[in-house]
Amino acid sequence: MTIDEIVYVWICARLDAVGGPVVDLFQSDPWEGDDDRMIVGRTIEFWWESLTFAGITPADPATTVDITAVDELLRTCGYQRLNDWTTRRSRTGATVHSADGQIRIEDIR
Repeated sequence: MTIDEIVYVWICARLDAVGGPVVDLFQSDPWEGDDDRMIVGRTIEFWWESLTFAGITPADPATTVDITAVDELLRTCGYQRLNDWTTRRSRTGATVHSADGQIRIEDIR
């Protein structure tokens, strides 16, 4: 018997990070609105994993990684984004793109 578990994550994509673009994922507990079941907030529980573009980025280092590449990386790794990207500037001036997502974990017992 296969049992699936859905793990919700908060996705934090930093495409202009010093060491190269990275997508940090934090396990989260999303809050849904009463009327439309849209995610209106979340409790961040802990760091889940980081995804990098090593071996995936274009051969030309002058080519920048965009938010579309983040969506492709998430899909490749089994994640699904649940809402639109929100973009903000961090205190250091870096651009951070965030969204809620999920991954289905299959129990292989």
